[in-house]
Amino acid sequence: MKSQRVRILLAYLTVFIVWGSTYLVIRIGVRDLPPALFASSRFLIAGGIALTLAAIARRRFPATAGEWATQAAVGSLLLFVANGLVVWSEQWVPSGFAALIVATVPLFVAAIDSLLPRGDRLGPVGWTGLFIGLAGVALLVVPGLSGGHGVQIEPKGVLALLVASLSWSSGSVLAKRRPVNCDFFVAAGIQGLTGGLLLAAVGLATGEAARFHLTERAVVSILYLAVLGSLLGYSAYVYLLRAVPPAKAATYAYVNPVVAVVLGAIVLSEPLNLQVGLAAAVILGGVAMVQASRVRGARRRSMAVAADGESGLPRGAPAGEAPLAQLRLERPLAVFDLETTGLYPQKDRIVEIAIVKVHPDGRREVYARRVNPGVPIPPEVSRIHGIRDEDVAGEPRFKEVAAEVLDLLSGCDFAGFNVERYDLPLLQAEFVRAGLALRIEGRAILDASSIFHRKEPRHLAAAYRFYCGRDLAGAHSAQADAEACVEILDAQLARYDDLPRDAAGLHAWSHPRAADRVDLMGKFVWVEQEACFSFGKNQGRRLSDVASSERSYLDWLVRADGFPPDAVEIVQAALRGEFPRRDS
Repeated sequence: MKSQRVRILLAYLTVFIVWGSTYLVIRIGVRDLPPALFASSRFLIAGGIALTLAAIARRRFPATAGEWATQAAVGSLLLFVANGLVVWSEQWVPSGFAALIVATVPLFVAAIDSLLPRGDRLGPVGWTGLFIGLAGVALLVVPGLSGGHGVQIEPKGVLALLVASLSWSSGSVLAKRRPVNCDFFVAAGIQGLTGGLLLAAVGLATGEAARFHLTERAVVSILYLAVLGSLLGYSAYVYLLRAVPPAKAATYAYVNPVVAVVLGAIVLSEPLNLQVGLAAAVILGGVAMVQASRVRGARRRSMAVAADGESGLPRGAPAGEAPLAQLRLERPLAVFDLETTGLYPQKDRIVEIAIVKVHPDGRREVYARRVNPGVPIPPEVSRIHGIRDEDVAGEPRFKEVAAEVLDLLSGCDFAGFNVERYDLPLLQAEFVRAGLALRIEGRAILDASSIFHRKEPRHLAAAYRFYCGRDLAGAHSAQADAEACVEILDAQLARYDDLPRDAAGLHAWSHPRAADRVDLMGKFVWVEQEACFSFGKNQGRRLSDVASSERSYLDWLVRADGFPPDAVEIVQAALRGEFPRRDS
């Protein structure tokens, strides 16, 4: 646990300082190099390294021309247009000022998303925050207001930064709404090469080659931006997204501009006075208002979906209700349930998902929605959960909502009824198909079914009747089942005095042999600190030995229908020569 806290702290420092310093390094670099070729050098290097490493590691690449085109489009908006304009503008705009103007990105993201179908609508507070943020930009750069800076700011540079922010926001929304089934490192490489090649084309077309003369300062700037800014900084941010809730990871948006302003003042003697500080406070205050409005809007939308009579979902308990009073939580607990087309993770698809997210302070969020599985729902399955093909025909595919579901699950322990053997593996498989990964390392998994079957072997409805004293209404509705599981867990903890009262302890009690498992389903087990097979012809053999002598068998496992996603990842790593090691 301590080592994880250290890694999280280092990741925060990397994102805060490295990303905050890139504006300073760009400002230094454009003193010696023309902007387009300077920017292209960074992305060609970073993109080339990313794709090379991804190919060596056999990471997942886009499978279709449309997926390649989507990544290229995102790279064009984020890197060619947005970052290219940032570099171009810093020929005239101080680096700290540039960072503060780019801090308006969340404002544009919120506005764009609000105008699109199924987007989070901004309320009065959100729109007010948007205009406050733009007013902060005016306070920073309008000539009549900026005389106290002692710096003449070119209007074209400010306009370029606002267009850059709009383009970055558009690319971010596109990436969220059009997720591609490929590894994130592959996506970053494709986007980097796309942006780098387009910037290089513009630089060559405008005659920048004649002015491209590498100096020691220019080389350091390019390498710093490529290696530290793009590769290290991005990797640290992705790690944070998996280790902490998204809202905490996103705090970089507030810290980076401050770091940039301070570094610009120290290194390049850029303006740092009361007026700059006031403008920064106004801009970041507007961003905070918009972000707070979007969080509340998303929560209201989730509750509205859960209470929508047309959806066929029953209304859940009030969001303010304090569940799980018997369980001590150190981090949020995501209790979820799926309704699907069948029982096989590698073949079947989700048609309805509900998540009840219980926070340590007792707050509760409810997310419930239907999704179009993209395959027919068998009639016999429809008879169980009541969801037919026509009921989900107009709903989004899972990959369209995968990012928001992953955000909701970030930093959570998991719970559900039979979640370990059914819901969790199937959800993992859906994320893999969406090009994302749901990590379970270090998370407690509380399966009410496991507790129930060890104490009172029955099914969910019987468990609800036994522990809660009444019949389960709306069984086989994902939200009703998830809500029932919350009550069952609470009742179990109240009934059995010998059960642990913390998530980690209850996880260990529910899985007496889980400590020996390497993966969730126990396809690999620990034997003398090494991963060994627990099934098939190689049962008892070390994974490293099989990787050396029977690579074809591991290749077959990766492609095998029904092999658990987290076990697939272990096999893929073994094919790369990487093996799990148990801490002694």
